[in-house]
Amino acid sequence: MESVGQSSQHFYLVQRFGPAVIVRRTKRRHQHMSEVGTAFASIYDQLEGVDLSSTPLVVDLRLVVGRNDDSFEAEVAPHRRELIASFARTAILVRTTIGALQVKRMFAAEGIDVEVFTSEPECLDWLHSPQP
Repeated sequence: MESVGQSSQHFYLVQRFGPAVIVRRTKRRHQHMSEVGTAFASIYDQLEGVDLSSTPLVVDLRLVVGRNDDSFEAEVAPHRRELIASFARTAILVRTTIGALQVKRMFAAEGIDVEVFTSEPECLDWLHSPQP
């Protein structure tokens, strides 16, 4: 696994994993709303030259410290949708079954198709499976 780098203020670690990209959320919390856009922009900067439309993505949220206040969700949602839509297909890796249900419900409500896993080996199996 090749580490591409860490995004602004170390909110995300971006790694190449064969033909895929893994974006790992760190446990560092956003203190200011202005950090959200900067952190997502840094992800794209690190992926310059990668054909995202043919690349699978895994977003690893296992270390994230939960925050779901309305203002934060409103700030993150468009960035999250854009990131997911930029890639060929996406899996989300979470820590718990309850977290998986919450993530599935959130993305389904937004009409976004993602796979959600609590097991890293299962997630990586999905990553290496043929695209449907």
